[in-house]
Amino acid sequence: MTDIRAQADFGQRSVVADRIGRSLMGFNALLTVGAVIYGVTQMLQASPDTLVVEAWRTFGFLVFLSLNLMVALWPRKIAGAWELILLHKIAVTVFAMAVGGANEAEATAWIDGWLVITTILAYVLTRGWLAWETLRKAQ
Repeated sequence: MTDIRAQADFGQRSVVADRIGRSLMGFNALLTVGAVIYGVTQMLQASPDTLVVEAWRTFGFLVFLSLNLMVALWPRKIAGAWELILLHKIAVTVFAMAVGGANEAEATAWIDGWLVITTILAYVLTRGWLAWETLRKAQ
């Protein structure tokens, strides 16, 4: 608790908000574990024509698992991580909604839409934009 309070330094309400935001990102990381497992099963079943695409997608899930864990653990220490997550998830959600009837588009729009909403909420609750202060302090 002392570490959270020292990082946030905004009073008791922010400690609770910080915990909720971190928990949301931890939950998103847990959901991403499911995506990694799904990806591995898809890789194991993939034909030679789609194996590289399935592997690429699965490795991408690993990257997002890592990013979600990093912002859950250190929400104000890694400049750009939040914004990178949001950029990708918003782009994927918009694209999936735009192509509508394509295979997996609806499920992708719902899943990544959830990730956009919860990541924005966690970003606000943890004051994730303060991560950019680490760069200013380093200079």
